[in-house]
Amino acid sequence: MDDIVYRQRYPRYNVQQSLRRTRKSKRKRGSGERLNLVQKFVIQTVVCVVVLLTAVLIKNINSPITNYCKDKIKGILSYNIDINSVFGKIDSFLASAGNNKSVIKEDESVEDVVENVNEKSGSQKDALESENPAEEEGTYVKSAETVLTDNETENQEDLPNSFIIPVGGIIGALYGERVYTPEGTEEIHQGIDIKALKGTPVKAAAEGEVIEAGENQIYGKYIKIKHGEDIISLYAHCSDLLVSKGQNVKKGETVAKVGNTGTSQEPHLHFEVWEKGTPVNPLDYIQSPSN
Repeated sequence: MDDIVYRQRYPRYNVQQSLRRTRKSKRKRGSGERLNLVQKFVIQTVVCVVVLLTAVLIKNINSPITNYCKDKIKGILSYNIDINSVFGKIDSFLASAGNNKSVIKEDESVEDVVENVNEKSGSQKDALESENPAEEEGTYVKSAETVLTDNETENQEDLPNSFIIPVGGIIGALYGERVYTPEGTEEIHQGIDIKALKGTPVKAAAEGEVIEAGENQIYGKYIKIKHGEDIISLYAHCSDLLVSKGQNVKKGETVAKVGNTGTSQEPHLHFEVWEKGTPVNPLDYIQSPSN
């Protein structure tokens, strides 16, 4: 009877050799991870040093570009957000939504409910915005919606602060701040800057006569309106002028459009008020919308 020889179907597994390979791969992986960590640390350190040196250079170099960067950084850092006010508005909206949910009728659609909630939240927003006039950089201001009638204008002429906000937007720079010109010289800001989209209507702050409507290198396209004997308002960096010299305008009438002409770096309205030949703070003449 022939001998039957069984071949091993699978080769024997060398346990010791496998362990050696595993140990070697672990060593290689561990050294690679340590190398990656060192590289990341070196890169992060270099980036931090570069950022620090850049900040020091911007602070110490007196040039139009660096001064402009410093002004922008100061503006960003000075922008304030009232967290309590934000959460208060959210709570009011949720409470309003809850009240509407409890009184939904069977035949009332979801669109009707949403519209009702939006109307209530919008009225609450208007009330919050009208509590105080703009007093700091980064504040949102709202413009007048309609042209005042002759009767309404006459009733407000006796008010010491009867101007309106000429354009809705965000206060970018306040009166009296130190700002830098494109030439790098420092000067006192003689008005307020209101950031708005290019083409936004600019309205006359009060009734008066247009005494200048032109363009120069600093103001770009600008308008000057005389109110009575002693007060003049100026609207600068406009994209379009809609009135001409000698024209009489009413409070709230559209006289120009927001632009970035002249020395402006971005679309905004530069608004000044002059009294007896001296620049004054425009916010002292602007009445609160709640009045």
